[in-house]
Amino acid sequence: MQGSRDSAAIYGLVLALCGVGMILSASAAPPKSGQQQPALPDRETVGEMAKNAKTVGDYTELVDTLTPPVSGSELLPKDDYFREMLGWALNRRGEVYLKHATLAQEEGNAAESQRLDRLAIADFELAVRADPAKWKALHNRGTFYAVHGRLQEALRDFDRVVSLNPDYANAWFNRAELRFDLGQYEPAIRDYSEALLRDDTLHSALQKRGLSKFKLGKVRSALADFENGLEADDSNAELYVDRGECHRALGNWERAAADFRRAIELQPDLSRAYQRVAWLMATCPEPRFRDAEMAIRAARQTLELGGADDYQSRDVLAAALANDGQYELAVEELQRAIGAAPRDARPLLDQRLELYQSNRPYRQRVEAVAGKKK
Repeated sequence: MQGSRDSAAIYGLVLALCGVGMILSASAAPPKSGQQQPALPDRETVGEMAKNAKTVGDYTELVDTLTPPVSGSELLPKDDYFREMLGWALNRRGEVYLKHATLAQEEGNAAESQRLDRLAIADFELAVRADPAKWKALHNRGTFYAVHGRLQEALRDFDRVVSLNPDYANAWFNRAELRFDLGQYEPAIRDYSEALLRDDTLHSALQKRGLSKFKLGKVRSALADFENGLEADDSNAELYVDRGECHRALGNWERAAADFRRAIELQPDLSRAYQRVAWLMATCPEPRFRDAEMAIRAARQTLELGGADDYQSRDVLAAALANDGQYELAVEELQRAIGAAPRDARPLLDQRLELYQSNRPYRQRVEAVAGKKK
């Protein structure tokens, strides 16, 4: 997927490929004196076209009908109803483009998927221009921006959506997701809570609210969210890992181990579960929960399952090697982790590196892990 795109280029592509007339902004030059915008079809005809529209061609016909030419210039329909219908048609066509883009991606046709992506975002942009209160188009545009890394633009769109339609749970959830990714955990918690107030079946919102609380060190409150999540779905392996992390942070080693084991039983290819098992067996302060051989095996399994480029997985393997007395290998592995880690994670890794260079293993402390990943 691509990141930011030139809006002008996108609009030009839409014009060339779809035959959409140029829709001018409010600052565009007005028609010449005495020049009138051609009459649009009656509302009944437009409504019938909208009712029967299903394909890109159907929506394009409706868009073209609502944007008739005026001597080389184009104007948005003056009638509010027709402006709203134009926004609706553009938004729906954009949704169809996105659906086909997803299918193309699944079929391995990346170029076609990207082309359809460009057409989709162009339609969402135009839909918002045609009808700034079209909250569904704003939400679609915001989602597209978020997927393509344009987070601040996405936030602005979701802000507008929750203002226009505060009952739409997905807008609260998606804004919460952005805030979580930006490290804005308190606002994320509020948005996840708002989403759950509107749709208590959004179990992912409950889980992510728990993760946000855990990030802030609110371990017991996070634990309650994960408990409630498992009551709703006791087959969710990720939730067992999350609950296990809370128990680990609170020093409930046996409960943590049981949750990690259950996660692996439910999802044997869940890399994160092996990572947490390895960390517990390598760094637990209580000897009876440590197992040097199993810790190394679980850590290597994490890497095999897709964690090779994850600095945390290499950090875990380094801890497992150090726990087994293989300090030279532990130092090498941790140096790889440090090289791949974000800057804010490096101080903690550097501390562990000093331990391994001094031939000492790392051991967890309950008061040091609450609210943290390690």
